[in-house]
Amino acid sequence: MNRLRLFVLHCLCTVAFAIPVGAAPSLPPLALHDGMRRESIQPHASYLVSGESALAVWNKKEQFQPLDDNSFGYSSETYWLHFRVENPDNVERTFYLEYDFPPFDDIQVYRMQSGEEPAQALASPEKKGGDRYPFHEREMDYRNVVFSFEHQPGSSYDYLIRLETTSSMLVSLNGYTEETIVSHIGQEQIILGLYYGIMLAMVVTNLFLLVSTRDRTYLFYILYIISYVLFQATLNGLTYQYLWPGAVEWGNNCLPFFIFLACGGILIYCRSFLNSKEHTPGTDRLYWIVLVFNIAGLFSALFLFNYRINLIAAVILTLVTLALVLANGIHTMILGVRQARFFLAAWILFLLGGGLNVLKSAGFLPDNILTTYGIQIGSALEVMVLSLGMADRINQLSASLKKNVNALSAARHESEKISVRLQTLVEESDDFIFTLDESWNFTMANKSFQRILKYGQEELLSMNFLELIYNRDWKDSLNKIFVLEKLEELSKPGTSVSFQTEFKQKHVLEPRDSQVRLQYLEYDDGRREILGRASIITEDVLARYLIKERVEFSIENYVRNAEILSQRLSSLISRFADAEVQMTVRTSLREIIINAIEHGNLEITFDEKTKALEEGSYLSLIEERRSDPRFKNRKIFLEYSIDEDRVAFRVTDEGQGFDHRKVLKTDEKKLNEDFMAHGRGIMMTVSAFDIVRYNEKGNRVALVKYFKKKRI
Repeated sequence: MNRLRLFVLHCLCTVAFAIPVGAAPSLPPLALHDGMRRESIQPHASYLVSGESALAVWNKKEQFQPLDDNSFGYSSETYWLHFRVENPDNVERTFYLEYDFPPFDDIQVYRMQSGEEPAQALASPEKKGGDRYPFHEREMDYRNVVFSFEHQPGSSYDYLIRLETTSSMLVSLNGYTEETIVSHIGQEQIILGLYYGIMLAMVVTNLFLLVSTRDRTYLFYILYIISYVLFQATLNGLTYQYLWPGAVEWGNNCLPFFIFLACGGILIYCRSFLNSKEHTPGTDRLYWIVLVFNIAGLFSALFLFNYRINLIAAVILTLVTLALVLANGIHTMILGVRQARFFLAAWILFLLGGGLNVLKSAGFLPDNILTTYGIQIGSALEVMVLSLGMADRINQLSASLKKNVNALSAARHESEKISVRLQTLVEESDDFIFTLDESWNFTMANKSFQRILKYGQEELLSMNFLELIYNRDWKDSLNKIFVLEKLEELSKPGTSVSFQTEFKQKHVLEPRDSQVRLQYLEYDDGRREILGRASIITEDVLARYLIKERVEFSIENYVRNAEILSQRLSSLISRFADAEVQMTVRTSLREIIINAIEHGNLEITFDEKTKALEEGSYLSLIEERRSDPRFKNRKIFLEYSIDEDRVAFRVTDEGQGFDHRKVLKTDEKKLNEDFMAHGRGIMMTVSAFDIVRYNEKGNRVALVKYFKKKRI
């Protein structure tokens, strides 16, 4: 059976030995007897480090040293063992020699009877074994290498064993007779079967819990158990016996791979079980770092380096992994996390079981089931306690859920009251309250649409918001384009826009001026929608008394100022002209102001704006230019006057101007045919105003619209 202490010592230490020269040690022979069971060869054996042949080594038998310690760490040298076995009785006996370290590579046994010629007896090994040889070549179908030798009554044999490995040099030889080896293997199979049965039961149980709870911690727990079982079975030689008995190369090199895999499983599970991301975020980052090293180790074990380097790295990462999870468990327990108590109790049982095995191997405790199988007992108790911790976790979640359900029930009753109040406010409000999807289709509308615009609920829910915008003809289409641009500004959750527009009425041809505010919302469940509120703009009662007005403005380079000014300066036109003239002047003036900002002060070219609109970066481009030291201090100057005969505007920017003559020569029909998202402001203005006159530089324009005298 594997000895944890010996394995860890081999993986961490490289021991250099000097071979003292002296007389051959006088060690007692191993005497065969009835009931000999798991009798260690170490007290009867001596060793020598040499790469020579068996005969040459035998001739140096005076240089052999007592085998006081059977762990030699990593060594590329060849080790030779010598011991003598006697059969003092008058019956023939079969001597079984077990090498109790499954990962060992190459064991060759030479045997010479007393009085036999050494050259003949030591010419070739009598028996060979190890994981360098296919499993089917073993004498016994058993995880450890076992050799059998016949001993005649009164016979005496010298055994010379050649040991070579790329793993750690661990000498663990035990002797049995025929009856005891069968009993030992049968007992061990029962114990190991019980152990792996418990581990499998834990996997199946937690698999059902995973399916029922959908808690990914159970998935990580299952992966941890499977990865650890594969590591333990590989260390015990069971995977080579049952899973890949013919895959010599893989069976000889797979142990580091499963160590890395088990460490990765431990890290993923412990991180989730202790919820380190929430409780200990600093340690949580360490989990990821160590996990990356383990993943790198997995690939290294498959493709890179050699077995010895991979094994050393695997054991170092094992110690780092255990230190990390234990430290995190202690930390979370100090923080008062309930599941940390189960976690630490489980790991204490695991370490206690391993400690019993270590003390037995060191000779401080007797050889019994508890000490021999301490690792298996400890790990089985560990997974069972962790399962209790997982169950307690569910109980805590259930209690928390019950508490939350009660709180939710109380909140639901209160929410229903609030919902009734809000519904009353929404339905009875004089404002238009509505929601749109991301394609700007109505998904909800209150009753104000039916009371004021005469659109029914079902009719609105089949409409797009742009269909509600009033549109006379192509010259007035800028109103809808402006609304479209505003809708496109709602590019991310939290953004909002406000603007004035005209809504169509179902049965009346005249539009209704409205102030609209839209806000883009995103809910916790991932749904997105646009919340809208609009109100009818009431008539300015002072407008009916207006005779004339003259105003001068100086504005900064914000595009929204164009809408604000165009709405403000055209609102009084209704005193002297009809709504169609008012809308035409407003939309055209807005475009002229936008042109002065974009192409004048900010010097954005037609192509630059086109590209920005296509890429959705138009607002970013405006902000970038507005922050540019060359442009940020520039202003737009607007002069406005109105009386009963005409309305006049003069818009001046501080830019470089442009070739207005070329633009004014553009054919109106062609402009209509090539209708684009922008670039038609000047032509729209020419159609709307009676006088459109630019200065020579092209950075100032005068606009005049004459009103027709109303007939009495």
